Amino acid sequence: MQVLKFGGTSVGSTQQIQTVVNILNIRAKKNRLVAVFSAMAGVTNQIIAAIDDAVTFGVHGSSLIRMLQQRHLETLREVAEPQFFTAAEETISEVLHELDRKLNGIALLKECSPRTRDSVISIGERLSLPVIAAALRSLGIRVFEIDAAEIIRTNRQFTDAKVDLATTEALTNARLEGLQNGEIALVSGFIGGTADGDVTTLGRGGSDYSAALIGRAVHAELVEIWTD
Repeated sequence: MQVLKFGGTSVGSTQQIQTVVNILNIRAKKNRLVAVFSAMAGVTNQIIAAIDDAVTFGVHGSSLIRMLQQRHLETLREVAEPQFFTAAEETISEVLHELDRKLNGIALLKECSPRTRDSVISIGERLSLPVIAAALRSLGIRVFEIDAAEIIRTNRQFTDAKVDLATTEALTNARLEGLQNGEIALVSGFIGGTADGDVTTLGRGGSDYSAALIGRAVHAELVEIWTD
């Protein structure tokens, strides 16, 4: 099994996503692949800025929601075939609705706990994954989307969570044991989860760490960190 991680600049535009998809298509022909993805370039910083504006000024972030929706849907339509639009669009809509609701709550309270902050800043990764999945499915590749919060087990040290390596290994292997040559498991980077279901983040460089954790868990033959 091989683990490949792609950062935000690697999935920051239509052309870059097409390059990544071609890399994965070639690799998947002879390997079982796990591909770990960051948010599209700039998205996490925009979400952090929206949190800060909500806390400081009570601004609820509707302009950000519209911008993220436009960017991800336009990219989706440029990299995927029409038959794969609906499922991806539904996921993007659900995630953006969650972001809108949480930013509204932060703006009303003018405060954001570390727990809430993690659940909000993790949304960028959750938006990029359905776009990549649709692009790969358009090439006939069988793809499985995995929420990293379900396999990377952490403590409750929000914004810089510590990983339970033994539990992470068990959960990761349970989810990936059926992965076959020619199939790709897509995993959201940067994200972990507590035993009671709260989303956590792994701190700076968290997506690289996610790839390393998965590689360790499955005894991968290699872990590659791709940049543009």
